[in-house]
Amino acid sequence: MLLIRSVKPLLQSRNSGVVLAVIQLYLSVAPHFEITASLVRPLIRLLHSHYEIQIIILKNIVTLTSAEFNQKWLEDNGLLPNNKSTESPLLLSTDNQQQQQTTNGDIGKHDSNDDDSESDNGDEDESNNNDQTPMIRTIKSLFEPYLKSFFVKANDSTQIKILKLEILTNLSNTGNYISLILREFQAYIMNYQDDLEFMSATIESIGQCASRIKEIAPVCLNGLVSLLSNRNETIVAQSIVVIRTQIINKDQSIISMIVKQIVRLMGKISTPQARATIIWIVAEFCHRNRHARRLAPNVLLQIAKSFCHEHDLVKLQALNLAAKLSITMIDDNPDGDGGDNLETLNIDRERLRSLISYIFNLAKYDLNYDVRDRGRFLKHLINDPKLARRILLMPKQQPN
Repeated sequence: MLLIRSVKPLLQSRNSGVVLAVIQLYLSVAPHFEITASLVRPLIRLLHSHYEIQIIILKNIVTLTSAEFNQKWLEDNGLLPNNKSTESPLLLSTDNQQQQQTTNGDIGKHDSNDDDSESDNGDEDESNNNDQTPMIRTIKSLFEPYLKSFFVKANDSTQIKILKLEILTNLSNTGNYISLILREFQAYIMNYQDDLEFMSATIESIGQCASRIKEIAPVCLNGLVSLLSNRNETIVAQSIVVIRTQIINKDQSIISMIVKQIVRLMGKISTPQARATIIWIVAEFCHRNRHARRLAPNVLLQIAKSFCHEHDLVKLQALNLAAKLSITMIDDNPDGDGGDNLETLNIDRERLRSLISYIFNLAKYDLNYDVRDRGRFLKHLINDPKLARRILLMPKQQPN
């Protein structure tokens, strides 16, 4: 404790290395009740320094706000069982809930741009209060009152923007701040479309927020779907890729709406990853959604026309689509494939069979050995429809 109290004044140093060293010392040897907002304010103050220092500070804050770091810190301090989650920013006993609310109110009064620190006596009082009323607080929660300090500014470089975006995403686990963060993400998409790298990272962050907080997943999905009409191909392509992670286990009406929109974009999108994602979505739902079932043969025909010029990712997904169409729309389905409640489509089975055979023949002579191997494997697999259904039509879990 003597060492900790002795180095505490060094938090006011203008040298970023000294400040980071003191914080590292606190995190390594200090008891959990000594980890307070007084460690966060120096980091916020250093965000107004030179560009290089901002990069270093932001990278450290990204680490401090990550779920993995907070989980490990709580476990190392014996504050959380190994199987507990750190989704909640403040974990404490029910006897201390009233004290938590009071403390939160005091912390929230600090302005995010306030660089002045409290006196040593104030810090000691805060530590004494923590001794009397022990609280289990994640380090991440200490940064939440300073959320606006991590909002992107127009003069920030792309690297700083992305680092701030990571911090906002890490702090988005609580309901109190998620609406504010989502509005900020929406503003970034509207105002920073010239920075394509930052745009892609923002859209990906929206998907991460939707995966972490199930309550806002429908709102995020609607926002991603609205981006499909954007004129910027990069934004559309990244939106399609993120939609893939959110479409699993959704309502049939939502799936139908998304499938119809992305299929219309097939001829306009040239980004390989986005084209491959469109084919994956169609193939994933072709046996259990009537719109995907109806549009799947046309998508396969469109890919067949340009198969030789497509990226390897697109070719691999086209082969998966061909195999699924073979076992769901051509072969009889005595065991059921999840599409029994779908109406029978009036399709020319012989024509579809020829199209599927044509796709596999193109893959047989492709330059990429992965495409050749996948084509050979799937062609033999569909000869046993029962086994193929067990492998290809296995339900997917939504990614975390």
